[in-house]
Amino acid sequence: MDTASVFCNPRLISDRARILIAADLFSANIQYGLALFEPEDDDFIDELELVSYQLSSAVRSLDMLRNLNNLLTETRLALAMANDYKYIYCINKENGGYIKYERERTDKDFIQKSKGTDFFADCRKECESNIYEEDAALFADISSKAAFLERIASGELFNFDYRYLKDGIPIYHRLKTIIGKDENEGIVFIGVTDIDKQKRYELKANEERLKFARISNALASRYELLYYINTVTGEYSTYTSGGKYSELSSGSHGDDFFSDAKINAGLFTHPEDIEIVRNHLQKDKLLMMLKEDETVSLSYRIVINGEVQYMNMNAVRMTDDDDFVVIAVSNVTAAKLRELEMKAELFRDSLTGVKNKTAYSSTEKKMNSLIRENASEDFSVFVFDLNDLKKINDNLGHDEGDKYIRAGSALICEIFNHSPVFRIGGDEFAAILTGNDHNIRAQLKAKIKEQAENNKRHGGVVVAVGSADFSADSDTCVLDVFKRADKEMYEDKHRLKSTP
Repeated sequence: MDTASVFCNPRLISDRARILIAADLFSANIQYGLALFEPEDDDFIDELELVSYQLSSAVRSLDMLRNLNNLLTETRLALAMANDYKYIYCINKENGGYIKYERERTDKDFIQKSKGTDFFADCRKECESNIYEEDAALFADISSKAAFLERIASGELFNFDYRYLKDGIPIYHRLKTIIGKDENEGIVFIGVTDIDKQKRYELKANEERLKFARISNALASRYELLYYINTVTGEYSTYTSGGKYSELSSGSHGDDFFSDAKINAGLFTHPEDIEIVRNHLQKDKLLMMLKEDETVSLSYRIVINGEVQYMNMNAVRMTDDDDFVVIAVSNVTAAKLRELEMKAELFRDSLTGVKNKTAYSSTEKKMNSLIRENASEDFSVFVFDLNDLKKINDNLGHDEGDKYIRAGSALICEIFNHSPVFRIGGDEFAAILTGNDHNIRAQLKAKIKEQAENNKRHGGVVVAVGSADFSADSDTCVLDVFKRADKEMYEDKHRLKSTP
């Protein structure tokens, strides 16, 4: 039997074998191939060429379909595992064999990197050498075949972030599993993504958020109340840092801040400060002030359970949306009391304990403002002088002189006990009388004069006194009144010295 008969006999050579022979022949040299068959005529050659070409095309088509199917399988796999995966492990659940695919860049296709017969054993080795120590426990179930299959069977897939050591530097990766279906039945896919840049950005962002939160908490801790207000609708939320003043808020949310603020001001604000608080918290007024200044501040007092508390309120617009305003209320009682104490110390005469000349000047300044505004109440100025202080200092010493000054101060304070007394010089004092003391000023003056006469006869502090009443028609300042009182005091001093 000749070669052509053998080639064409299906009992001797299968269709697949003939396809391969023809393809191989045509891929080399057709003349060489034909020579092998030793054809007897040209018709056979023409027929063989046609058949072989058709068979060769069929082979190529089969290979293309096979490659296309593989390509589609890999495409489905790649799409299922997402485009940004760097590694994909295809693991046979039954025998543990696996293939590792790698993509060097996101714009490149996956290529087979390696394969192995025991994924679980290799995973354990990898954990021991290259997985960050604190993250090794995450791989406990993956590196154990029994635990791995149990988890997969229960439908609990693996999905976690870990750190892979590259040249001793931890690089963040994310691992995710997908169960193979259809033609991939029995295969588990593990996709690994390099998320180092993303993770470090997130960690830095979280660190910044934590830092900001700590700063915000530190700043917020200064405030008893924070109101977040929509100035268009009036809706607001209230936040408190403690429970002591929680009754001041209308609840955690409200529909009309400005109406509620007006009501609360009447309930809790010190009577003398109600009007100014309500004025600041009128919607139009507040928005106008915030338009002029970035921050609106107000100091006022509240009364809680009969206790006066000093408060500061600061209002600011939100920089990203000026329809919203934040009002922060802080309790500054401790600081205010320290301030008042320091101020009192600053205004207190260290020898006698009464107010000093600085305090007198401050009081004089405030009263002058009222006089200029025609808003001053009636008042009187009393001026006192201690006789014979120089003689006591010269003869008995300054310690005795200090005792004499304290005794004179005590006498004045005893008689003018409802009015402020000031030491304005070495042996000079002054008192400003308003209200009821102003009404009984004549009696008080007579009483100290009587005491001075008695002390002169029996020994004791001799106090000279002079006084003058404020006249709205002629006096332009406190000094005008003081001068008349001082002149009268020197007349009384002369009288006390010239009479036995």
